[in-house]
Amino acid sequence: MFLSTAKRKGDLEFLGKDKALEHKKVYNQYSLKLLDQFDVIIAGSLFMTYSLYLIIHFKLAEPGVPALYEYISMLTIPISLYLLMRYMYLISAESRIARNTEKAFIGIGMIIAAFLILAILFISFYFDIFIQFLNL
Repeated sequence: MFLSTAKRKGDLEFLGKDKALEHKKVYNQYSLKLLDQFDVIIAGSLFMTYSLYLIIHFKLAEPGVPALYEYISMLTIPISLYLLMRYMYLISAESRIARNTEKAFIGIGMIIAAFLILAILFISFYFDIFIQFLNL
């Protein structure tokens, strides 16, 4: 949903309202201001959902002492915020990036951040299994 609203916004900016209507009739129902508001709402919802998922999955809000590798998963929260903010900057700065989403993900900062998130989450989710495998 986040990517599709960004694409619609990019189409409206690139084509203009009249040509966008010729392209797809549904653009009659959207304005740039509305799509900007959708982006903010959806990005905030994505960020909160991801953060709450990590807290609930690793039971970090419950009493007791979670393992260190479970707390490490919290490092992905600011990285995911960077990814969201960087993507929102790119789609607002250049409408061609919003129209071709894959161009936003080839930047070195986005690639490094995505790799860090994947590595940290892999360690957080599979640390126990990896240690059990090594002890066999």
